[in-house]
Amino acid sequence: MAAMPKPDDTAPAFTLNREYMGVARTTFLIGPNGKIAHVWEKVRVKDHAESVFQACCDLS
Repeated sequence: MAAMPKPDDTAPAFTLNREYMGVARTTFLIGPNGKIAHVWEKVRVKDHAESVFQACCDLS
């Protein structure tokens, strides 16, 4: 699994009623054992940090 997106990792995005291809955002939470503990796909900025923080707290 790559940490950086591949050139084809795109998704439709919208701004000012115009569609364009943007980066498909994904967040991976790596647990203390070095394995992926949680994956968030199609990330939206609003409330995302809180969701990641809560998942980090739940790992303990």
